[in-house]
Amino acid sequence: MITRRLVQVVSSALVAGAAALGAGLTAAAPAWADVTPQDQQFLDVVKQLEVPVNSDEDAIKIGREVCQSMDAGRVEPVRTVRGLVTGLQNQGLDKGKAANLVRGAVATYCPQYGSLVGR
Repeated sequence: MITRRLVQVVSSALVAGAAALGAGLTAAAPAWADVTPQDQQFLDVVKQLEVPVNSDEDAIKIGREVCQSMDAGRVEPVRTVRGLVTGLQNQGLDKGKAANLVRGAVATYCPQYGSLVGR
């Protein structure tokens, strides 16, 4: 099951990427009671892929943090994508499902990075 540990892994990758770029990142806490159409689109991806998550909150946070990692890793986007996929694999997802989850997050929250994650 994708757990809060994955959120921590993605967050750690985000912080490490930001530190490597010399950038400081702060994230505003989203209002979970207000699921946006984008959030619902990503939740639909998570459900379609049958990714086990503890809560919709965790799924949304993971999706958003994928894009924060992409923002932080613009200097080395391929390495960033690989790191995200590997982090998901380390939480028990197979490579295809992990890659599709990253693609879904990018398509939903940061389509400007679509060319970096493929179709």
